[in-house]
Amino acid sequence: KVKGKLGESLVAEADNARLSRRLVELVSDVELDIQSIDELKYTGPDKAKLREIYVELEFRRLVPKLDETAAAATPDEEAPSTPLAGLELDRSRLRALTAAAELEKVCAAAKKAGELFIVVELSSNHTIDADLFGGGLSVDEESVYIPVGDAHGGGHLEESVIVEALRPLLESEDVRLISPESKMVYGAFVQRGVQVRNLAFDGTIASYLLEPDETQHGATAVAKRYYGYSALERAPLL
Repeated sequence: KVKGKLGESLVAEADNARLSRRLVELVSDVELDIQSIDELKYTGPDKAKLREIYVELEFRRLVPKLDETAAAATPDEEAPSTPLAGLELDRSRLRALTAAAELEKVCAAAKKAGELFIVVELSSNHTIDADLFGGGLSVDEESVYIPVGDAHGGGHLEESVIVEALRPLLESEDVRLISPESKMVYGAFVQRGVQVRNLAFDGTIASYLLEPDETQHGATAVAKRYYGYSALERAPLL
């Protein structure tokens, strides 16, 4: 017999120990409707059945990995094309914004349009204590990057100026907010006392819904997948 604390624990947990053993024990007396043990030999996947499952769950990129016969899909089941690939993006409209007056103009344009694309650059993904390094805004095909504080070593705006300029837009029910990562936008501004209200579209969620079998759904991955573009280096804007 085991003595001491260990022995007491074994006695107290004896029933749980026996239950755990039963739960992991293989059942060896199941009746099988087979004539020979050879019938249980694995001979490969049922590709036709797999194709049905892949199509049902919209795992479009897994379908082509099956053989041609099993993977032959009707036109409406084929993996979606990327019509944006090769589209020329006009980056001449992208600029750094370091003046409060210019920020007010962008905010006024967003209010008039009733829509604002917004992204934030944080020191970490933990929005509860992350520093705001910068932010991107886009309205009417014009895009700006706003460096925050003096970490960039050049022109910049103070965080408080940016937050207060954006507050009316972020708290408005009439301005649709679009972001590749709305969770980060929401978390960053809520921590700064802004009640973000009208998050209308999230690129990460949209990517997952369109391509649930993909493993990457961030802005960089989506830009590469649909536009064929690599992420723009931030250095020229910092």
